[in-house]
Amino acid sequence: MTLHYIEAFDHTELIERWIPILATIEDLKIVVHVNPWYRDQLTTYCRTLTGVELRGPVGCLSWSDYLERLQFSSTCVAFIATLGKRTEWFYSLAGRVRYAVLLHNLNNCFDRKEYRHPPERIVDRLKDLRTLIRKRSHRRFLASAGALTYATAALASEGKKESFLYAVPHLVLPFAAYQAGCKILNRPAASSGLRVIIPGTVTERTRDYQAVIDALVIVAESEAPMHVHLAGRFRNPTLEQLFQTRLAHAFSHPATGPLTIHKYPNGLNKTDFDRLLAESDLILAPLKTPVTVGRYQEQIGRTKALGTPFDAIFFKKPLLLPAWHPVQDPAVIPYSSANDLGHILINFAKGNRELPVNCWEHYSHFQLREYWKAVLASLAE
Repeated sequence: MTLHYIEAFDHTELIERWIPILATIEDLKIVVHVNPWYRDQLTTYCRTLTGVELRGPVGCLSWSDYLERLQFSSTCVAFIATLGKRTEWFYSLAGRVRYAVLLHNLNNCFDRKEYRHPPERIVDRLKDLRTLIRKRSHRRFLASAGALTYATAALASEGKKESFLYAVPHLVLPFAAYQAGCKILNRPAASSGLRVIIPGTVTERTRDYQAVIDALVIVAESEAPMHVHLAGRFRNPTLEQLFQTRLAHAFSHPATGPLTIHKYPNGLNKTDFDRLLAESDLILAPLKTPVTVGRYQEQIGRTKALGTPFDAIFFKKPLLLPAWHPVQDPAVIPYSSANDLGHILINFAKGNRELPVNCWEHYSHFQLREYWKAVLASLAE
């Protein structure tokens, strides 16, 4: 079997987490189709992998034309990693190859009107008209898929609610497996302090940083030793100023107390980002719900998946999550409020509570490979 893995946008991190596992499946050849800039980056990475080939459009060739010109044999299947807002790019695949699609932002994807904000501008009304015109083709394309895949069981359950997709298999395909050799550091509280990482862009669009600030004020008052890394670029100067105002001693460098908050004005490259996560004691995901994507209201964890829980899985780290989030694992430490979050952090930092050690055992390379085998089997039918 030949798997044509198509990533026409920039969600490239999944390639680096999935392709090494796919490369271990016997008798599977993998052709990865990506944009030219990323193909160059992947070339060196893929040299160590057996049966992986890189392709993609070149010059002025559009993705739509490129996919229309692809040749498929009877043993080929395709996986579309990102639909984005360009489902029509992929219409030419229907009837030529069995394909699976990875879905997220489900209220947007399924055009659930009850979650769509009313139009405020003329351009919004025009977009609604365009959505209505394209809706039938979009739905027909999804209904013709050999499988629809989702990052979690909660999202797959949402997908199954769509009656027009009753005949399509809805399969779970986690975004990551933990790396072999990952270990929980679980060192006792010491002068170095508990190391907490908050991955991703520092924005209040999808994250509740007000709760983080309130919790860290409690931590600062307790004098618990802690390093908190805001591992992303600030998008909002007002939010940065709020950190500076309420946590001035911790936010300045060098910090003048046992709590130090590290910021990265220029962001982090992949190597430094991965190193921070690998060396952390704990990952904090201060997610909030609902969030607006385009004009649709999405529920994080139920209709929209974010990458932070899968960062925790990949590096086999304990994960602090809001209690409403549906992800369950011994690694997950739920918190119900800013006050609760603050005291949980204090207890870990002072050694009054031990970090979880049996983290993400159900997300091994073997198990993720089995998820992929189920997708491939569905396409082979």
